Amino acid sequence: MKTRTIILAAAILSLPFAGVAIAKAGKSHHAQEKFAEIDTNSDGKITRAEGQAHSDARFAKTDTNADGSVTAAEMKAAMMERMSKRFDKRIAKHMERADTNKDGVMSNAEARVAGDARLERMDKNKDGVVELAEIKRKHGHHRRHKDMGAPKQ
Repeated sequence: MKTRTIILAAAILSLPFAGVAIAKAGKSHHAQEKFAEIDTNSDGKITRAEGQAHSDARFAKTDTNADGSVTAAEMKAAMMERMSKRFDKRIAKHMERADTNKDGVMSNAEARVAGDARLERMDKNKDGVVELAEIKRKHGHHRRHKDMGAPKQ
């Protein structure tokens, strides 16, 4: 029961972050999908009831042996499944972009062209080099996960 309470609390506490992510000019397609999934009546707001219903469904899916508790192994399996699906999409997108001759594989030459294009996109001030500040601006959203853990006992 304590594990369920901690997971439920963490899920509910994370709900405002979904709204914040969407508010940032709709940059994160994943955040928009997640918000729409939780906002079951599509009114553009997530209520406590919607958050709890989403958390309960996610808990039930994670609790694979249906014993009312989630083990670290069950949580890991659920997270790995979600991550695997996201990685599959990212890899497919990357391969589509990088495999310029469409032979189903990426050669080193194609990888170099893709890498050069990525560096060019990251070089915001177009001075021919990428500085740490340019990367932080682009990837600053990753830090939002820092304090989203369960409440401390």
